[in-house]
Amino acid sequence: MTPLFEAARGMKAAGIALCFLLIPLGASAQQTNTAAIQRIESGLLFPVAVAGEPVPQKNIRGRMERYGAPAVSVTVIDQHRIAWSRAYGAIREDKTPATPETLFQAASISKPVTAAAALMLVSRGTLDLDVPVDRYLSSWKIPESALTATSPITLRELLSHSAGISVHGFDGYEVGAPVPTLQQVLSGAPPANSLPIRVEQEPGKSWQYSGGGYTIVQQILEDVTGKPFHQLMAELVLDQLGMASSTFLQPLPERQAQRAATGYGDDGRPVAGRWHVYPEQAAAGLWTTASDLAEFALWVMADGNPPGMSQDREAARLLIARQPDLVNRYGGMGLGFFVGGEGAAKHFLHGGGNAGFRCYMIGFPATGQGVVIMTNSDSGIPLALEITRAVASEYQWPERFQRVITAQPVDAAQLAAYEGSYREGPASADKMSIEAVPEGLAARLNTAPAVLLRMEGEDRFVDPESGTEYIFSSPADGEAKTLLVQPERGNTRTMTRQVVSNGQ
Repeated sequence: MTPLFEAARGMKAAGIALCFLLIPLGASAQQTNTAAIQRIESGLLFPVAVAGEPVPQKNIRGRMERYGAPAVSVTVIDQHRIAWSRAYGAIREDKTPATPETLFQAASISKPVTAAAALMLVSRGTLDLDVPVDRYLSSWKIPESALTATSPITLRELLSHSAGISVHGFDGYEVGAPVPTLQQVLSGAPPANSLPIRVEQEPGKSWQYSGGGYTIVQQILEDVTGKPFHQLMAELVLDQLGMASSTFLQPLPERQAQRAATGYGDDGRPVAGRWHVYPEQAAAGLWTTASDLAEFALWVMADGNPPGMSQDREAARLLIARQPDLVNRYGGMGLGFFVGGEGAAKHFLHGGGNAGFRCYMIGFPATGQGVVIMTNSDSGIPLALEITRAVASEYQWPERFQRVITAQPVDAAQLAAYEGSYREGPASADKMSIEAVPEGLAARLNTAPAVLLRMEGEDRFVDPESGTEYIFSSPADGEAKTLLVQPERGNTRTMTRQVVSNGQ
């Protein structure tokens, strides 16, 4: 599935039972928050607004149906504290209501939590960021190669995704299926369903996201402490920060499974066995709540200085300290979190996606603001970002994450040059149909609902709802020949106009 049409394919989940619960607050705080919450719930925002036109504001319940997200949990941070937490929808097919205590898989947000533990061991002298990590590994070794002969891998590189390590992410394992050991995952040995973790680029030279790199970190932490990973994470991070609902245990114990959300695919169907098991705990194995992750975010914002943890100030700082020359679509990279913005607008963020779960968190240290959003749907990220923009608008964040465009005037003759069907290649099953409409263009992928494109420049259009850009080649002989489809997140697709034949 392409990110472009995640929203359209989530329509099958209409009819979700929706409800909400609020963590009790003081009377005055609750009154203030209730008004803010209501504005946010009815004011979800698209990534693109059109100057001079009313800004579309959507209701959270309708957007949950739109994206097929059965449950969403939200915790808002303001003034360096948790302002409120709410949960919406149902966590299982029996319509059990979601609550702020519902457990979700944090997926890749496991990585910065893992990085925090590693950096705590650095601050305590157990590990060093800049020495070869092979000196710490005893249960498994990074295979030697010409790439590492002169550039041995360091912990700094692993934590910042600059070690050139393979394996972007992991699929997990169905409940009841054989689960590999950590060494089997690292070596790609059965029953592991992922490739061997290897060095495929020269370490320290460029940014390349790698769940495999964090799986090596997991082995390092176990080898240097002699403790199971889940136990070490509880001792170093979860217990210390009051993340009482959180665990890295895989599989999830039955006592906690009772309040865990079932994951759902983008087709609206529950994941077999409710969720997948992830022995790659450091990369994807955390079960948690939005409010627990908010406690983690507050620790980062405070430079790691809650009572009893002053020795870990440096660990929190390094999580969001930009590493030189590491550029990605978010801006920069710390030793755990993505980092964007400058000054008061500097922020850290991370998203996550496991089978049936999507989540997102962001924080602004200077202003003490942020939000954590957890969903039990493969289509949950667009919803999470719409909620984030609504929170940013309500609480007047330094960065609002909504781009404003000036729609360009169009005429029928100009639009006709773009009309037609486009494919990535003759064998591609996906067909993009482009049709002229009074407001601009309508784009339809296969049988998905059409989306309205607004013209923002020469040969350039945008879907305000998704932020996806559609860039046509300059029309020659009266027709555009190619189309680039650039989603805000995901890969660009290059499509070619198809010659009409046999009714195609």
